[in-house]
Parts: sequence; C-alpha cells; structure tokens
Amino acid sequence: MTLLNALTKASRIIKKRNTLPILENVLLEPEENGTTVTATDLEMRYQATVEGLTIPEPFTVSCELLLKVLKNAKNIQRFEYDKDKKKLYVNGIELNTLPADEFPVSPMETVDIDEYIEVPLTRLEYLKKAMSKDKTRYNLNGIFVDTEKGNLVATNGSRLHLMPNITVPAAPAIIPGDAVEFLHKAKAENVWLPKKKECDCDDGYRKWEQLTEKELADCKERIYLLWRRNHRRRRKS
Repeated sequence: MTLLNALTKASRIIKKRNTLPILENVLLEPEENGTTVTATDLEMRYQATVEGLTIPEPFTVSCELLLKVLKNAKNIQRFEYDKDKKKLYVNGIELNTLPADEFPVSPMETVDIDEYIEVPLTRLEYLKKAMSKDKTRYNLNGIFVDTEKGNLVATNGSRLHLMPNITVPAAPAIIPGDAVEFLHKAKAENVWLPKKKECDCDDGYRKWEQLTEKELADCKERIYLLWRRNHRRRRKS
C-alpha cells in the first residue's frame, strides 16, 4: 500500500472539526519493513503499513495537509523527518508535527491481541440498508455479530437483513453505525472482536436484547478495524 492510499482511507474517519487537534493528525511509526499509519476518532481506529517508507522515530502530522501535498506531487523526491526541528519535509514543503505521545492510546494496545479473533464481514452494503439511522437507538444503529447462531444481523424495527455462516468463537458484539459506514467505504474484509468467554447468562452468552447502554459503549471501544493485507502485529519492546 502506498502512503497516498493509506492517508486517503485514514481521512475517512477523521472529522473536519475536532475538539482535540491531535485527532486531525495521523500517527506515523517506524516498523521493520516500513511505516505504520494510524488514525482514530476515538470510536474507530484505522491502521495500515506502508512498506519501504522509513522514518527515524514516531510522530504525528496533519492528515489533511499531508494528503494535499501528496495529491499535488507527481512523485515523492524527499520525505524526511527532522528530529531536532520536529518538522516533516515532503519535497520542498515543510509541515509541522506533534509528538507521538499525544496521540490517543488504542484499547487494543492495553490488551493481548491473542485474546481477539478475526470475524469475516460479508454483504455490508445489503446489511446497512436495514440498520436504524437513529444513533440514539444504540442496539439498532449498527450490525449485530451473532456468533452463537452464526449470523450478521441488521434491523430498524420494521425490516431485518441477515447474512449467515459467521462461525467463529468470538463474543457477540454490535458494530456501531459509524464504523459500519467506514468499513463499507474502505471495503474491509474483516473485523477483530474479543474471543468468547464464559459469562453468567443461562444460555452461555449475552443476547442482543440483554445488552445495556453501558455494555454497548464497551462494545464500541473493543472493535478493532483490520485489513488483511495491511495489518502488522505491534512488536513487543
């Protein structure tokens, strides 16, 4: 994946008017085979690896400005980060940066990725047509991943769309509406959810209608977006 492609996808979840300026930036981190590009709006998190691009240390830079520079450039002759001046130079253009430690920490960085499992996504365009557009209806504004019965389900209360054959041992969860829209635009093939664990429910798992508003908020924080070709597991220091 090129840096231009990664920034184009990252820009889709960055809101134009953020109360936190750091959320308008993308995080660039050095990796063994390239550079990891990360963007978040605190509900969703996008991450991709640009192979062949090297930087000396992590930093953040405005996604909008860097994307504009790359779109106007026919080719990148210079992509250099000055650690002393904290400036990024792309060809003849100088961009200000912010420290990487100001970028929001992902919930995925506080847990073991081995506790999560990959769930395939199918027919998102079909499913999202049935989900409620009302964001105050937390349990209907999204797609329910019913891993117990093996279905992806969306409904607005008057019609229901269902896709079968999701047979993985993940915990049931709801992918919120904003995440569904982003996943569909980015043509994502999968999403990572927590592995299924024992719970106090009589039937062994929490049914969709039993989820409370607080639990739904927890589900949102646990969703981790993943692209099969671009994902690189974070190395342990």
